[in-house]
Amino acid sequence: YGIKNAALRYFNACGADQDGETGELHDPETHLIPLAIQAAIGRKDNIKVFGNDYETPDGTALRDYIHVSDLAIAHVKALQFLLKGSNSIYANLGTGKALSVMDVISSV
Repeated sequence: YGIKNAALRYFNACGADQDGETGELHDPETHLIPLAIQAAIGRKDNIKVFGNDYETPDGTALRDYIHVSDLAIAHVKALQFLLKGSNSIYANLGTGKALSVMDVISSV
C-alpha cells in the first residue's frame, strides 16, 4: 500500500523530563533506578537484588538504559526521516552500553 513507517524498539527506558513535569510513578515502585534513588535519600532501608549468579563481572543482570528524552528525540528524528520521503525504518534504541544492577546502585 506504500505506507511508510518507523518501528522503534526500546531497550530499558528510564528517567523523566528535566523539569520533572512528566515521568513514571509506581505504587509500589518496582523499577531499579527509582528504588536506588529512594535508598540513597533515605526513603528506603535497602534494595533487594534479584539474581547474583549471572555470567557478568559482578554476577548481576546487565541492562542497556536509555533516557526518555533521548527516546523522544529519536521519535522526532524518525518522523523527519520519513517526511523527507525516505523508506521505512526499523531501529533498536539504546546506548549500546550495558550496566549491571550493581553498577546502577553504586552510581546512585
